[in-house]
Amino acid sequence: MLRAHRIQALPQQQNLGTWEPREDLIGTREVQLRHVGEHQHPPSQVRLAHDPSPDARGSYYLRPDFRANMEMQMPLMLASPAIPPGGEISSQYTCDGADISPPLQWSGVPNGTQSLVLVVEDPDAPSGVFRHWAAFDIPPGSRGLDAGYSTARPAAGFHETRNDFGKPGYGGPCPPRGHGVHHYHFRLFAISRPALDLRASATARDVLNAAQPYVIERTELVGTYRR
Repeated sequence: MLRAHRIQALPQQQNLGTWEPREDLIGTREVQLRHVGEHQHPPSQVRLAHDPSPDARGSYYLRPDFRANMEMQMPLMLASPAIPPGGEISSQYTCDGADISPPLQWSGVPNGTQSLVLVVEDPDAPSGVFRHWAAFDIPPGSRGLDAGYSTARPAAGFHETRNDFGKPGYGGPCPPRGHGVHHYHFRLFAISRPALDLRASATARDVLNAAQPYVIERTELVGTYRR
């Protein structure tokens, strides 16, 4: 037979009253963490990110810049309305067509980015990785590149180097006939340097080597082509 049991409040619960919203708990400039209770961990054991210090009243605060760092940052992403991820690249962007660059769009540029770098590579080339385009010093506030860059249309607002065809600017996919499907990696880098100091004779590989120490985040879009 079950008997009634007396429920005894724990020490942590004895002094708890009805909860009421407090306007000063979260303000527009700072987040205040209320005093630690008597039966909870003492302040010396409370560890907060970035080690904030208590104010004169013993309350702890997170500065606004800490709050900003805690906000969710969307990842860097690269896309093209002309190239479905993993899909075939239209012939107009290859040596079999107009041989112009496809339209590109990106988002999620991380904080601290001072410029962007774009490199197009074909790792399936018979001689090893073949680089079709290297564009750098792209403004971090940009959201993409229009279609139409080529050896006949130099860059405007950013810089380019020679591709592995030995020509400046973009050179589209042009795999050997019968060599099977080639994969073209459009690689976008967000870097913490506003400009890469490169000579006019620099190659696409030189761009990658110069950018590597400053990379904050990277992403890529892969398209295919065969002849």
